[in-house]
Amino acid sequence: MRPERSVAGRFTIAVARSGALVIRRIAPPADPDARGVRIAVNRGGHLERVARARFPRARIEAVSPNAAVLARLLDGRADAVVTDTLEAPHWLRRAGPGYEALPPFTRDRKAWLLPPGSEALARRIDTWLLARERDGSLAALRREAFGADTAATATPAAALVAAIDERLSLMPAVAADKQRRAAPIEDRAQERRVVAAALAAVEREARAAGRASPPAAATRTFYCALIEAAKDVQRALAATRTDVGTDWDLQRDLRPALARISERIARLVVAYADSPGAVDARDFAPLPGLRPARARQIAAAIRALGAPRATSQGSPLQPPDSATSNTTTGMRRSVCAW
Repeated sequence: MRPERSVAGRFTIAVARSGALVIRRIAPPADPDARGVRIAVNRGGHLERVARARFPRARIEAVSPNAAVLARLLDGRADAVVTDTLEAPHWLRRAGPGYEALPPFTRDRKAWLLPPGSEALARRIDTWLLARERDGSLAALRREAFGADTAATATPAAALVAAIDERLSLMPAVAADKQRRAAPIEDRAQERRVVAAALAAVEREARAAGRASPPAAATRTFYCALIEAAKDVQRALAATRTDVGTDWDLQRDLRPALARISERIARLVVAYADSPGAVDARDFAPLPGLRPARARQIAAAIRALGAPRATSQGSPLQPPDSATSNTTTGMRRSVCAW
């Protein structure tokens, strides 16, 4: 799941999770980011991209087909190779003693990519994935495909975190477009429209699913936390003037992609409220500008969506991160305090 694919189409809920890593000889061990170290990686894909970004001092050698990558390590033409956590166990078995895998340096998800107008199909696939994760058959399919147990990706909690990560991954491109147009990062009128539309979408999804929607205050707090996180990421990029390498237009390219992600988020908010699970700040992919306190705020807002609807006295519960108090998150600024 990468930003350019979110712009080009519509992702389903993720079916697997992985991470890019390095395999190297144990002796003598090669520092993957040392000048002149030869790192082989499959040409043209995600792994080549992250290898070049992670190890700028190394000599990245992009080769194909994929089987040639491990061959270079084994015959001594490479000091290390980049693969992922799903493939690494198989490569280590083939390599035999004397090789090791370093800890993964990315957190990636794999999902089906559908054309932009495939909302009905996306709904059917997402519903199927949630049901198959719940009954255990998706875990069995992952074991069959990858040869080992991997993390669940189609629980409401995991899928909601993934959708938030996908949304935030587009924020550097949003910031770049605003920089080109000299537009402000903060647009409170647009933020109010986004939250109002989100509240309405959650209500529609709850009615369609025949479920009770989470309390409006909790839903509003959740979406406000997402908006504040999005602005944080945009500000971080604006401060560094980093070139994100895209010329996507906010209206033409990015807002339609964000709308597609928002549809999935609304469905997952309802699913999570009905079947909550554990969510932690560490579940979110690290992004420039996404401070730990903000990640904690989002995690707390998610958990509030699944909180009991009333106290024993029958009065509504106050979400832990309300618009008037963020003491549990460590954030001094209020959320969506228009």
